[in-house]
Amino acid sequence: MIRFMKRWLLEIGAAVAAILGLFLLFEQSDISETFWQRLADLWIWLGRQITQIVGAIRLVSISDVLGLGLILLAIVLLVKRVGQKIQESPQWSARACPECGHALRRARRRPFDVLAWFLPLRRFHCRNCGWAGLRAKPAAHEEFAEPIASRESR
Repeated sequence: MIRFMKRWLLEIGAAVAAILGLFLLFEQSDISETFWQRLADLWIWLGRQITQIVGAIRLVSISDVLGLGLILLAIVLLVKRVGQKIQESPQWSARACPECGHALRRARRRPFDVLAWFLPLRRFHCRNCGWAGLRAKPAAHEEFAEPIASRESR
């Protein structure tokens, strides 16, 4: 059944669209009037939203925008620098388990690993002792280098 659907999906969709189009063309209710009324209501609502946004933008001065932009730039640069420092740190970049010294394996992130969204951190775990925690993502030049501990554990 799934193979049939994959093979004939375009034709089935075209047939359904044609039947629906014929139904809407010949039916006697006020669907078209309701549709155009809802579309007009949506257009009016969008116009009001745009007017409110433009009004809010007019209240903001250029110096405010530049100030917020510079603060945002400083935050981005600081986060990037902290990420570089983490990648350079032996404590954060070690690929051996801090408890038993065996090789670490990648693990799925947990929902509370919010820090890892902004910094080059990945979650790892040890199959030997069960330790789990964050470690730095390998730098670009280390990306394909295999850690010594993982070569020894084979």
